[in-house]
Amino acid sequence: SFSSSINFFDLFLFFRIIILCSILSHLSKDKASLSKNSSAPPYLEPEIIFNIFILGLLFMSGMTQRILHVRFTGDKVVANLESWTTIRWAICAHLHRCTHPVLVHTIPSPICNAYYRLAGAKIGRGVQINSINVNDPSTITIEDKVVIGGRSVINGHLVEKGQLVLARVILEKGCLIGSGTTIQPGVKIGAGAVIATNGLVGKWKNIPAGEVWAGLPAKKINGSSNRQK
Repeated sequence: SFSSSINFFDLFLFFRIIILCSILSHLSKDKASLSKNSSAPPYLEPEIIFNIFILGLLFMSGMTQRILHVRFTGDKVVANLESWTTIRWAICAHLHRCTHPVLVHTIPSPICNAYYRLAGAKIGRGVQINSINVNDPSTITIEDKVVIGGRSVINGHLVEKGQLVLARVILEKGCLIGSGTTIQPGVKIGAGAVIATNGLVGKWKNIPAGEVWAGLPAKKINGSSNRQK
């Protein structure tokens, strides 16, 4: 029920909006030319140009990351810092950072989800992403109904002992990542689990389904995330 494939919605959402913006731009120009005061500026034009810029940047960044991202089988890959693998990772990381000034205007929305999916993330249905810091999208799996709070940071990489380590991060169905939370590489958050605000889930941690964890580093504070208990 979740996928990183480019379906019609993911691929053509950008183009549909760009085409719509272009039509509106032409209409605004025609309206201005027919106006008695022909010198009046087409007020829609700056907004339309900005929207086209946002969509174009997200599309080009996401597509380039999809082409260049490091592919690996298994749960992780380890590479020397002087390797081509590290160069590819660094290029993708910088491309993602370039989107930050405009990505912030699209969260949470289908456009944001489409960008992350285009960049390689596996994202299910009904997912709400409120952060621009879902880094290393190609290592991230987000199942159905997951909510990621604002200012959260999810990393699929770390650098230690002169090596780059890329590891998968899995957020299972219905889990909640509180605002300001940091998720490190190799983490698996079980279905329905809750990570409280500003928590830190360290590398390789496995949070059981349905539990509530909080703190720095995060520790179990409740055996059930069910509000009725």
